[in-house]
Amino acid sequence: MLLRYADHRNYDYMIKNLLANIINSIKKVEKEHKGDFESISFWLANTCRLHNNMKWYSGDEVCFYRMLVTTVEMTLCSILSILYKTTPARIKNTV
Repeated sequence: MLLRYADHRNYDYMIKNLLANIINSIKKVEKEHKGDFESISFWLANTCRLHNNMKWYSGDEVCFYRMLVTTVEMTLCSILSILYKTTPARIKNTV
């Protein structure tokens, strides 16, 4: 949310500081939890989510439509999995 606010206000310095702090925090967690697969995978998932959100809100039309299709596809798989009482992965493999 801070990144979106800083982007909205065109605070380039704030954006650079936030991204630098994010990168440093990820590196610190990686060093502290070197053998802990769960912590590393948690941070990797969050980093991927941050990357996807930054691409989503970047204004790039190609990225926006690609992610929109993926989001719609995931939503449909979730709805179908609820209806057919199965996992979304099984639904996605059959579509």
